[in-house]
Amino acid sequence: MKDKKYEAKVALEELRWKTDVLDEFSDLSKDVRRQISESGNFKDLFLNPTNRRAITFIIAICTCQEYSGMSAFIVYVQYIFQLAGAKSLSAGLSSIIFFSVLFVFSAFASLFVGKYERRTMLTFSSFGCTISLLIATIFFYIQKETSIDVTQLNWVPLFGMVSYIIFLTTGLSLLPFLMIGELFSASIKNHAVFVASSYQALTMIIVPKLLQLLLAHFSLYVPFLFFTIASLASTVFCYFCVPETKGKTLEEIQHLLGSRTAERGMSANRI
Repeated sequence: MKDKKYEAKVALEELRWKTDVLDEFSDLSKDVRRQISESGNFKDLFLNPTNRRAITFIIAICTCQEYSGMSAFIVYVQYIFQLAGAKSLSAGLSSIIFFSVLFVFSAFASLFVGKYERRTMLTFSSFGCTISLLIATIFFYIQKETSIDVTQLNWVPLFGMVSYIIFLTTGLSLLPFLMIGELFSASIKNHAVFVASSYQALTMIIVPKLLQLLLAHFSLYVPFLFFTIASLASTVFCYFCVPETKGKTLEEIQHLLGSRTAERGMSANRI
């Protein structure tokens, strides 16, 4: 975009680990010139059917990310461990383990998660979060609503939260903003990032507050059940609705989005 062709070619050689990148470099240069020549007004993000469908996908994936409980657990994880009443590990130590796993696996996942199909990783991540949260939900229900002694299983909440974080970092926590770079052209990408970031900031306020309200009025298993159901809905959405962008050019992706928009329009006309 800044016409630094030599630096761009060197960067592409380093990213591809090879020197024969002329064909790809030429194609990328043509694509970028075409993209920056297009209209890049904020309204085009919503008036253009392809861009509108793309931003809808991003908003939906960010919703899946946040309503799986990510920001709520980060804010209230130590309080959750206190309510869980674990005896073998203190709430503080459990929280340290939780955030350590979050840091390590976020760094590790960033090295490989982009190498696999986006839809597959998002579905896998959502389903893994569902199972992890379901385990914790069942434990908290048995602990609070039955007379069964679960003292010997007080490691289950920590196991559930740690496994949740591991699955979260394999897709849901990283891929939404990676996909912004694949779904939008250079002329409109900044506007898409602004909208997605603003929406995510709003949900990062709402979801922790929602958890706080649920904890204030219900037993611990209720908010976990809510996030389990949300993660299950995320699994279904990611498997059936998320477009696959891995290995596709922007033109192929936008053609896919445009085709789906056209198909939806034709279906509406038939109705």
